[in-house]
Amino acid sequence: VLCLMLVAASQKSNTRTFLVRHLDFQRIFRNSSSPLMKGVVFSDSGPEPFSPVLDDSLNHLILSGLTGYPDIQHPEGVLVKPSAFEYALELNRLLSPTKKERVQKLADEFLSGIGL
Repeated sequence: VLCLMLVAASQKSNTRTFLVRHLDFQRIFRNSSSPLMKGVVFSDSGPEPFSPVLDDSLNHLILSGLTGYPDIQHPEGVLVKPSAFEYALELNRLLSPTKKERVQKLADEFLSGIGL
């Protein structure tokens, strides 16, 4: 879902690089109204709500080569790589129109959360 969301956000904003950190994803999605994020559980035991699943998912996108950092010395950004767009094409074939619409709304939520 995150890969599809990042690709949709890239297409909507016409950029492949977002100035956002992992903690920003936590802040943006902890109160998400999207049905796609209902399975993401946030813990309240720390200073701020945190979802290990969301953080792991972001790390898996990096490890799989779908996303990365525009500058490894300054990981304050997420780069959506061309492989993510190719993967999203494959995934989109499997989604219903309703789920595609939900991904688009999640992308809007993300873009709004980062001020784009």
